[in-house]
Parts: sequence; C-alpha cells; structure tokens
Amino acid sequence: MKKIRLLSLLFLSLISVQCSTSDDNVSTTGTLFVNDVNFQIGTNVAPNAIYNATLFQNTTDPDFFNFRIFNITDPSVSSATNVKNITLVFAYPGLASLNGTYSLSQEENVDGIPFVSCSYIEGSNEFGGSSDLSTGTVKVTDLGSNNFKLEFNNAVLQNDSGVTKTITGFCSPTFSNF
Repeated sequence: MKKIRLLSLLFLSLISVQCSTSDDNVSTTGTLFVNDVNFQIGTNVAPNAIYNATLFQNTTDPDFFNFRIFNITDPSVSSATNVKNITLVFAYPGLASLNGTYSLSQEENVDGIPFVSCSYIEGSNEFGGSSDLSTGTVKVTDLGSNNFKLEFNNAVLQNDSGVTKTITGFCSPTFSNF
C-alpha cells in the first residue's frame, strides 16, 4: 500500500497548481461534493491548465495488473497551500476492462481481485489512501478518448487522526495524459 500512496503523492507533485478563479476553468460535466461542499471540476482549457490528468500503465499479461491513475484538482485553488485534490489509483487484471464498481475497502493484491485506492488532499491534510482508511465505492466507465465517468458512492476517507471526508457525486471530464 505504501507503493500506491507514494505513487499517488508523486503523481500529485507532478501536477502544477493553476492559480486562477476564472469560470472558463470550471466544468459542467458532473457534480462532486466533499462533505456536502461543492468540489469544482476543472476543464483543462486554459493554457497550461491540467486540472484532470490520467496516467496508464498497461500489461498484456493476464497474471499482472494494469494501473490507471486519475487526478482531479479543484481549479478554485489560489496556491499550493490550499490545494483540493482527489487521486484514484485503479489496479485490474491485464486483459480486463477498467469499467466496473470498485470497493474502497478492498485490500490490494488479494488473489488477483481488482482494487482502487482513493485519497483526498486538502491543504496539507491527506484523507484515505489505503483500504483501512476508506469505505464506499467508486464506479468507473471508460467513455473513450480519455473521457471517463467517475461515480463516488459515499466514499468515506479518514485521516490518521480519525477525521473523515465523504465524497459523493460524479464527474466525467476529459483527462489529459500525464
């Protein structure tokens, strides 16, 4: 699990935070809420704006897993100190489709069962990131051409102090490759 957490944090550190409050950067492709507060979904249309990014590592060997990472950053942030970010890391068998509903409490690497890790970062606080700190489900649908629909069904993410954040709703932006 530490590998996934480190991979997620590395991926997040590679995403540049855009300092903009323009409505041009806000998407209407879904509605996400974190603790019943709207989480804005960016559009990647402004120059150098990467609010939604994905990274894919695939294999053609059915004995190994594909990995798909999604990063969604709220475009309303004004600096790295108040960043709001959702990162998902999906792992699924080499010849299988990503489409499906994944339990956030499924442990990784259990008899080839697909799993997802979800983390939410708000400022310097991280929530979730491992199966023992997360409950709920995430449904993913590949719509083609780097368009994905991500549906959060009461994704409850806890930090090390026991504080929780609940993500609900869906988004279906176009993701940039990273």
